[in-house]
Amino acid sequence: MSAISDYLEGKLLNFLFRNDVTFVKPSNISVALLNTVPGDNATGATMDEVVANLTNDAGAQVPTQYARISLGNPSSDGNTWWKEVGEDNNSAFYVYTAEADNAGYYYPLYLSLPKASTEGGGATKTLNFVEFPGVDFYMPDNGTGTEKAENNPDPQEIVYRLYDGNGFIQNKKTITFERVGQGGWGTIKAVALMDSSTYGEGNILMYSALEVAKQVDEGDVVQFIPSSLEISLK
Repeated sequence: MSAISDYLEGKLLNFLFRNDVTFVKPSNISVALLNTVPGDNATGATMDEVVANLTNDAGAQVPTQYARISLGNPSSDGNTWWKEVGEDNNSAFYVYTAEADNAGYYYPLYLSLPKASTEGGGATKTLNFVEFPGVDFYMPDNGTGTEKAENNPDPQEIVYRLYDGNGFIQNKKTITFERVGQGGWGTIKAVALMDSSTYGEGNILMYSALEVAKQVDEGDVVQFIPSSLEISLK
């Protein structure tokens, strides 16, 4: 999760570069589920959040059992919900590919020293990708560089994943929403962190599209297990 809303971006820029001293820590952090990915200028009132009530065939309003999950006040509850800010120097960049010579994990150029490959007699092996012209990536020396495409659960799938940076936090505890009520919650396509637990209110702090959109039906339970919700800033 790394997309910052216009609201938070403006606050950060004014706090860092101007004499704005009104930027204070939110008194609440809540997790919301969305049916579409919001724009940077969206708010709690305009984003396409899962509906709290549906109209049944008789014209009556029935609750879907959806509500935002409050993680409390970050000043008092933040350490309960979030791990310490971490670094990942072992999987900063990894690639699965059908080309065995290019399969494995790679370090980008911003690391202090290139890592020697475990292949080719230990000589440093440089790889280039069209997505990052002019940037060299080095295979690490921790053994993972020898992994081949057959280690991928789906060898036909080519997956690229780049860490946004070495500063990130992950959820420490499981975040569990109420069991889905009548009518279901539709297709969940995004998750957002809000500064309010009240439905339809507050500001989006950060948001991210889900890697795989999920159809959520009546009786389902939506949860984020520890370390599955990760926040990093570019």
